[in-house]
Amino acid sequence: MTENSHVSSDRRARRTEQAIFVAFRDLVLSLPYDEIRVADIVERADIGRSTFYEHYRNKDEVLTQSITWLFEVLADAAVGRPDKERLKLVVAHFHEQRHIARAFFCDRPLRLLTDRLAHLIEARERQPLNARALAAAQLEILRSWICGWLVVSQAQVLDAITTPFTD
Repeated sequence: MTENSHVSSDRRARRTEQAIFVAFRDLVLSLPYDEIRVADIVERADIGRSTFYEHYRNKDEVLTQSITWLFEVLADAAVGRPDKERLKLVVAHFHEQRHIARAFFCDRPLRLLTDRLAHLIEARERQPLNARALAAAQLEILRSWICGWLVVSQAQVLDAITTPFTD
């Protein structure tokens, strides 16, 4: 394989993954998470089923992979190493995309997201129970804020998710 064909393959893979993410996002806006099937994602993304499985095992993996870049920033904040500028962007992103985020902050998707964030926090040298508690606390603060149950400023949310147990 030449270097250019490898780059071309990477571009194709990125385009396919982007098509899957967009299809998944669109489906989440129109169907409850539990009703979304891989067949729906494949059809909406206009790809073959085998192509989907070359990239992901299931829809849960699409969800967790699509959010990991945001959760890396939250995990750093949870262990006392926040990148304040990136964290501000992440919190703003959640607020701007709250119509989508709300679909993930319930039932099975919330459990998957909590597991993913807890794993990232644990990888930063935290005990599993502490990592899970920190993940749950951060996600509940974000959930309450984007759903309008917690009426506070973005600065207060940033402060709370950086230090959820110090008050």
